[in-house]
Amino acid sequence: MNAGDQADPGDRADPGDQVGPAAPQAPQVLPPLHRNRDFVLLWVGQAVSHLGVQISQTALPLLVLAVTGSAAKAGIIATVRFIVIYSLQLFAGVLVDRWSNRVVMLICDAGRAIALGSVAIAIVADHLTYAHLIAVAVCEAVFGVFFGPAETPAVRQVVPAAQLKEGIARNQIRGQIANVVGLPLGGFLFAWHRVAPFAADAISYLLSFAAITMIRARLDPLSRDRRPRQQGLIPEVRRGLSWVWREPFLRTFTLWLAAAGVIFSAIHLVATVLALWRGASGAELGVMYAIVGVAGLIGALLIPLVQRKLRSRAIVQLFACTATVAIAAMLVAPTPYLIGIATAAPMLLGPSLNAILFGYILTHAPDDMQGRVTSATLQIANSGAFLGPALFGVLLDSLGALATVGCITGIMAVLAAVTFLPGLAQESGGDAVPVLDDTRGGQP
Repeated sequence: MNAGDQADPGDRADPGDQVGPAAPQAPQVLPPLHRNRDFVLLWVGQAVSHLGVQISQTALPLLVLAVTGSAAKAGIIATVRFIVIYSLQLFAGVLVDRWSNRVVMLICDAGRAIALGSVAIAIVADHLTYAHLIAVAVCEAVFGVFFGPAETPAVRQVVPAAQLKEGIARNQIRGQIANVVGLPLGGFLFAWHRVAPFAADAISYLLSFAAITMIRARLDPLSRDRRPRQQGLIPEVRRGLSWVWREPFLRTFTLWLAAAGVIFSAIHLVATVLALWRGASGAELGVMYAIVGVAGLIGALLIPLVQRKLRSRAIVQLFACTATVAIAAMLVAPTPYLIGIATAAPMLLGPSLNAILFGYILTHAPDDMQGRVTSATLQIANSGAFLGPALFGVLLDSLGALATVGCITGIMAVLAAVTFLPGLAQESGGDAVPVLDDTRGGQP
């Protein structure tokens, strides 16, 4: 029997009076997450940080265009950033598993604050160069790719196991709020003053840094004497990938996400070209993007309800079928607003897919492999993002918007059919995010 199951000695009757086993103790009632000081600090700090990222990422291409007058150079920065992230992601997970999550997050926040602050200073001093912007983009990508695998297991250290699903759902809401608010705010701040969005992002990292320093819980799941003997980077990367590959649910789900990522990495571009082909103005495009952003936020808010009503496999199937119908509807949508609604429809379930993925990692991956499993999973799930924009960009130029949407509809229909194959995205236990035993992972 666990210590928590023992009756209070002061409440026991005299031994001679006992005629049967003691009544079971009532389950402990956990305080709501908004009263969990450490979770609130982590959530608020990262909410501010995510908002700052969206602001600066919106303003950066505008700044490159203003400084260089070249759209190609703006695209090069985005490409360089993506290559850095994809190249380092697997190794970052291995290294993070060796270090303190708190120290990693603090270093990353401090580094990104300095990098973004240097852009603001260079603008004020009128010494900003294209090489400086590339260097800042690389620095932010490097620190960001290390921060992610450190923050994911940190959630487990500040949230009791019984509330882990709710904590993951709230983190999805956090990201969607940042998307909805950050994109238009970044454009507004840049129009007001070029310095503003980059100063705001630098400040957001400093606020995140301060929040992490105030967290009382240990943000390091294993004590030093329990850490496994370190191997070389390559063997440890292989160990993380092997763990993912041996998990039937995670293997099939991430491979399916990689295939779907070919479409969804380019759906924004396709919707924009289709709307422009149908005569959309700049203001109408802005409303269309806002519709998609709001749908993502609503989808994040729906995560707890969706996970209570549906099992993981059913969520994937419903997302795939909804996406197929919605993309097909774009073929006949006459206005940018209806195109936006069609693009937004799958986003109502998109955050639930993310919650399934990260929930499985947090509840199934060994403590000493949380970072590398997170990185390995993201590496596989995001692998299709390389192909989508280039592939559908060529199709848009050669076949036109309608034919391209028709091709996407056919591909999505095949992916939807795949979700009904036996065993795909289905865990033997049913739900992909079971309740953990509180003794795992050093829960407070």
